[in-house]
Amino acid sequence: MPFHCRDSLPRLAPEPAWNPSRMATTFTVQCFQLKGRKLVPDPPKTARTGDAAIELAERLATLKAGVVAFSQEVDIETDAYDEPRVLCRIGTLPEGLFAEQ
Repeated sequence: MPFHCRDSLPRLAPEPAWNPSRMATTFTVQCFQLKGRKLVPDPPKTARTGDAAIELAERLATLKAGVVAFSQEVDIETDAYDEPRVLCRIGTLPEGLFAEQ
């Protein structure tokens, strides 16, 4: 039976308002493969929305050792990133990756 992130995670509160001319949200899916005893990251994949990132993570989880989907706010003018917000975790992930949120 496939695992679905939406089944285990509560709905998150809406994002606070921000200045759209300066801030943007990125949605990223990071997969890991098991090579021997090591988890090796694949190149990250981007998504347009949080829901799309979760759906992509769920699809990729059937092929990978571990998958995490997360969002980050980025200040376009300064290229400064806020702390990542985990949307979905599936499978085996490296220790300490996005300390439990």
